[in-house]
Amino acid sequence: MEIINDIHVLREKLGRIGRNSIGLVHTKGTLHEGHRLLIQRARKENLLVVVTNILIPREFASLEAYELYPKCTKEDLALASYAGA
Repeated sequence: MEIINDIHVLREKLGRIGRNSIGLVHTKGTLHEGHRLLIQRARKENLLVVVTNILIPREFASLEAYELYPKCTKEDLALASYAGA
């Protein structure tokens, strides 16, 4: 599993693979069993699986709600890797 934090690096990698072989699982983090199943399905159907972990503060009702949202990066990375990302 490779962690990419730069959109330019991601675009370059995706350009080499081709868009027909990419599975995307978009998340806000705090991965769970449903995410694991989606990642596994994407792995069966694609050469590359991209899992996003994007929290956008303006998508929450308040800054307090954003700050209270659980952030389990270490656990998310472990689950994503185990599932085939």
